[in-house]
Amino acid sequence: MITAKYESRIKPEGDYECIISKAHIDVAKSGKEYISIPMTIREDIKQPYKKGKIFYALWKRREPSALDMEVEGYSFDQLMQVCEACGIPAGTNFESLEDILDKISWKPVLCRLKHDEYNGKQQEKVHYLKKTNHPVNVQASVYAAPEPEEDDGDLPF
Repeated sequence: MITAKYESRIKPEGDYECIISKAHIDVAKSGKEYISIPMTIREDIKQPYKKGKIFYALWKRREPSALDMEVEGYSFDQLMQVCEACGIPAGTNFESLEDILDKISWKPVLCRLKHDEYNGKQQEKVHYLKKTNHPVNVQASVYAAPEPEEDDGDLPF
C-alpha cells in the first residue's frame, strides 16, 4: 500500500544568490493587485537549491504617502530598496512604475530568506534583498531576458 505524504518543501532560512525574473503587476485570488518579483536561485554559484524559485510580493499600502502615490500606491521605500539591491544608481529617473519593473528585471541580487508562520503553516518570506556578492553578465548568461519574438505579419500561424 502507498500512502500519500505531503511534507513541507520550504527552503532553509539563509542567503541565496538569485536573478530576478520578469517583475510585473499581478492579481491575487482576492482581487488585490501586487508587484510580483519572482527570482531564480543562481546555478553558477555553489549554493543549495540551484534553479529553485523564490517569490517576493510588494502590496499596495493601506494609507499611501505622496511618494507611494508616485508608484501607484505601492511602497516607494520598498521599491527603492529593490532598485538599490539591483545596483541601479541613486538619481536614476524612471518614467513610470512599469519602467522601474523593467529595470529591476533580470538583475542579480542577494536574497535573505526567512520563515514566517501563516495560518498555522511555515512559509518562506523574503526578509530583504541586497546587492549580490557575485556580479554576473546577465545578458551573456542563461538568465538573460528572452528575445522578443519577431512579428511575421499576416501569417496564419
